Amino acid sequence: MRLWKDILIACLVITVIALISHYMDKRTGSKLTRNCLVICSNLTIKQLTAPVTGLYLVMTKLFPIVNSYLSGHWSVVAETTHGYFNISTARYMSIYIYRIFKNDLFYFNSSRWEDPLYILKKYQLNDNHKDKPVTVYDIAKNAMEFYNKDDSMKYSMINHNCQHVAQYIISTYGKVDKEDKLMTNFKGLELLSKSMTDALRGPKIMF
Repeated sequence: MRLWKDILIACLVITVIALISHYMDKRTGSKLTRNCLVICSNLTIKQLTAPVTGLYLVMTKLFPIVNSYLSGHWSVVAETTHGYFNISTARYMSIYIYRIFKNDLFYFNSSRWEDPLYILKKYQLNDNHKDKPVTVYDIAKNAMEFYNKDDSMKYSMINHNCQHVAQYIISTYGKVDKEDKLMTNFKGLELLSKSMTDALRGPKIMF
């Protein structure tokens, strides 16, 4: 009996320490990396300033059972003459840029992600950027300004997340049809409801 009591106390102490560590990590991470543009994998100035010729909306599957495109991590891949570069949000309000490699018609790979980045759709650049080509850095900087446009804003899984930033990038720089369902901006309970309905009743796309 004494052994079980000690085990229970130890579990409670470990849980409390873990919760405190998680809270402090989140608070420190949000403070230090907020509004930061993180450039990974030794990217060069030539790569960052290369004109973008096309955009890909991509997702990483987060949950093995939930089968919905709304439940994955969304980001944008910029295609240039110097390769492909992923522009991705982080939960601590920063934007990451890193080089990736196109594997086939359906997904990209990189050393940063364990899972593939599956292509949801490819977009051409809109006509606003014909005279002055937009660069990888331009898009990432604009995305960061949108992500952190208000100091009181913070990452929210349902209200201010990776999907909303990716949609902003595509709608700002890409040619988007009015009927494009990938650009429908779901938030709050509507996002949760749509995600669950899509997972249970939508088309079964197995990644």
